[in-house]
Order: sequence, then structure tokens, then C-alpha cells
Amino acid sequence: MTRRMNRLSQLAISGARTKTPGMYPDGGGLYLCVGSENARSWIFRFSRAGRTRYMGLGSLAAVSLAEARQKVGEARRLLAGGQRTPSPRGTLSTPQRGR
Repeated sequence: MTRRMNRLSQLAISGARTKTPGMYPDGGGLYLCVGSENARSWIFRFSRAGRTRYMGLGSLAAVSLAEARQKVGEARRLLAGGQRTPSPRGTLSTPQRGR
């Protein structure tokens, strides 16, 4: 069974469907997180070492749907390459060893 990608559209994001608080999936770990009508942001949800992690990608006003999809694609490539944890600045980093 394949997972559906690109579920959200620009029309759906601006429409009444996404005004109710909750998390709206786009596919591939990308979610539109709605807190209130004016508080909407993009979240990348992934799991590492059996734990679910969340990485904020920016607010809906600052990051478009296309940009959010591009950021998630880049983050998935980095995670597949062995990087595990989000850094404080929102980029993925390789864990430090020997400490």
C-alpha cells in the first residue's frame, strides 16, 4: 500500500476546511498545524530511534506549500544519509561522538 503525497492544495489551505484547530497531513511527514485561524505553521514529523520527532518549518505566512514540500524533501534526504537530529536552527545535524 502506498502513501498518498501532496494531499493539500493551495485552495484547501486558504479555505474553510483548515480553519479548525488540528494537524492536516500533506503526505511524507509534512503537516499543517492549525492552532487558531491566525496561528498556522508547517511541521515535519519523523521518527528516529523509536521516538517521534517534530521539526518546525515556519509559519504559513512565511513559508508557502511548495517551499514546505521542498524543505521536507531535503530533510528526508539528509535523514536517509545518516543525520539524525534537528539542530536548534532548524537544520539537521550529525550527532557528535566521543563526548
